[in-house]
Amino acid sequence: MVEVEIVESDVVVPSEVTPNHTLWLSNLDLLVARSHTPTVYFYRPNGHNPGFFSVQALKQSLAKALVIFYPLAGRLHAGPTAASRSGAPVRGPSSSWHDPNPCSTCSGLRALRGDAAASRAQSGAREPALHLGLGSGAPVTFFKCGGVCLGVAVHHTAADGLGALHFVNAWADILRGAELPAPPFLDRALLRARRPPAVLFDHAEYSQNTRSAATPPFDSAILRLSKDQLNFLKSTAVGSQKRLSTFKAVVAHVWRAACEARGSAAQKLPLCT
Repeated sequence: MVEVEIVESDVVVPSEVTPNHTLWLSNLDLLVARSHTPTVYFYRPNGHNPGFFSVQALKQSLAKALVIFYPLAGRLHAGPTAASRSGAPVRGPSSSWHDPNPCSTCSGLRALRGDAAASRAQSGAREPALHLGLGSGAPVTFFKCGGVCLGVAVHHTAADGLGALHFVNAWADILRGAELPAPPFLDRALLRARRPPAVLFDHAEYSQNTRSAATPPFDSAILRLSKDQLNFLKSTAVGSQKRLSTFKAVVAHVWRAACEARGSAAQKLPLCT
């Protein structure tokens, strides 16, 4: 049994003034699960380095990262009317922070299944505060062996998987003093439907029509296969340890017959399987 005791819970705000407005959410944003997506990162002890996973350094770098990813420093809320969309305000109580007590050892967690270890190590990320609409949370767990588990919970409405990884990588770059990557594009109004509908630029992929005007002639036929014929097709399968389905047997037979019917012309046609 892994025991986790939370000894510190704090709110990290952006280190600079961020815009104060509400972000419009698209239909794609409203389709995803409205919950936090938790991830955990385990780090082995780094000798006796006193600066290994400094909580103060993590908070300072997180405050700088929230300036760039300021929607994660806000709260999610529903619109004022039933017809309005949910919004993502970008100012308010910021990212939740938890600092649990040393509880177990990294080797002890290796004995658990991956999902169980992640669930126990990140129990601090499931505090009630995260279910009040906070954009993100970050629990840090220190183990007796000296290892550290960093948990990151980002609300799926505020960021998708790529956006969450972009945030974590930027946070790490700020902490290491490395050059920051390209900032995120936060305006989702580009996905809003235009009134009236309009095409703003030429779509070359639709204007290049390579099909001929005349449809080539073709013959259609319905071929009925008896039960004995189907059983014969299944029995011809070689090297298959599993039972061959009727669908696979018929498709393979039709494909082979089509290739034989084309003959040498089949080499000139692009075939897709």
